[in-house]
Amino acid sequence: MKSTRSASRELGLSHTTVWHVLRRRLVYKPYHLQLVQALRANGKVKHVEFCDRMLKNMEDELFLPRVIFSDEATFHLSGKVNRHNVRTWGDGAPPHWHLNVQRFLNESLPQRWIGRMGSEDLALQFWPPRSPDLTPCDFFLWGFVKDAVYVPPLPTNLNGLRNRITAAVNSVTQDICHRVWDEFSYRLDVIHAAGGGNIEHL
Repeated sequence: MKSTRSASRELGLSHTTVWHVLRRRLVYKPYHLQLVQALRANGKVKHVEFCDRMLKNMEDELFLPRVIFSDEATFHLSGKVNRHNVRTWGDGAPPHWHLNVQRFLNESLPQRWIGRMGSEDLALQFWPPRSPDLTPCDFFLWGFVKDAVYVPPLPTNLNGLRNRITAAVNSVTQDICHRVWDEFSYRLDVIHAAGGGNIEHL
């Protein structure tokens, strides 16, 4: 992810030209990075429904070992993100919801994926909107990895950063995974008891 000004310098084009290509040719829009997960009223109902269904699915002890979570995080050599100057350019589709991703999931994993879904999708169940408090990548993994990556002396190049990220992910043990699943189950119970409200403060 880079700014239009740095892209302009790298490509040897004017800032205006880069802006016009993004806006007019690619029909991209700038999105300002926001760290707030606002939960609407109907989102609380969806959270409770999701928690009920997941808890029921988890009664089958073979269910959770088959679940894989995906997410993304941003890492920088400095360890800091200047949120005031960050814009993500995209085509308007929410993350993880590109038509090609949808098509792949429906064709390759029918009735075996959990996510945002439309009326034609073949998902096992929906994933509730604005729910980082339920995603193990958000409530555990990224903090664990960043704590291991950003230990002084900080990496000085991308290969060093990549190697630290890989080593941190590889250090997640089976015991840690079991404790994360226990935390996930606990969070489902707490969100249900909280009437579907976010519990990011846990």
